[in-house]
Amino acid sequence: MKLFKLSLALIVSLFFMVSCGGGESNESANAGDEPSADEILDEIDGLEDGTSDATTLPDGQMAINTETSVIKWMGDKVVGDGHDGTIQIKEGSLTVEGGNLVAGNFVIDMTSIKNMDIEDQEQNAKLVGHLSSDDFFNVEKYPTAKFTVTSVEAHDGSEVKGSNTEGATHKITGDLTIRDKTAPVTFLANVSGGDVITAKGNVTIDRTQWDVKYGNEGIADLAKDKMIKNDIVLDIEITAAPAM
Repeated sequence: MKLFKLSLALIVSLFFMVSCGGGESNESANAGDEPSADEILDEIDGLEDGTSDATTLPDGQMAINTETSVIKWMGDKVVGDGHDGTIQIKEGSLTVEGGNLVAGNFVIDMTSIKNMDIEDQEQNAKLVGHLSSDDFFNVEKYPTAKFTVTSVEAHDGSEVKGSNTEGATHKITGDLTIRDKTAPVTFLANVSGGDVITAKGNVTIDRTQWDVKYGNEGIADLAKDKMIKNDIVLDIEITAAPAM
């Protein structure tokens, strides 16, 4: 490798000797246009270690930063405006091997549900209370949910549109557990970073797969439930750094 670099250095030096031999006017004309020998050798080093054009993730166990990681939720009604808010991630980790994301999991704090679109405090609290009740997530009985990655595939980012997924780098499949019920989900994500990994993904889930339904008593509850669309959109934003 040292011999290879020495040969490259000699070639670069010869290149500059020839290009500078045309006199002062040629040197002035090309000033600032040509990279320096050091810049070219730095680029060669970057190509050799794979860091020139793409970021390689650092190997090891990465702890999720719960202060900067969040899940944004959005739900719609059949008639009228929907609602949106956030849920916090309680703990979790990502695993990187050979510069690639290979595994991960995180626990969701269902008691942290917030609404972001209702300004009236009383109405806001009423909605959050309803979402937290047994009509929906029953956070008293099921205070946490969790997601466990089962497979990760590279993605070329083509034909992808939407929040957090344009130019997606990975296709992630995993098991999502809510109310002690588990079902698989697959979504696209952008994963990047050096010392700190950033992962952003977007997934739409059908709440009925996890028995997230409005009540279970008679026609009145069924009618109310049908006024709420089954799909819930989750925007996932995670940052993680090497576990200490």
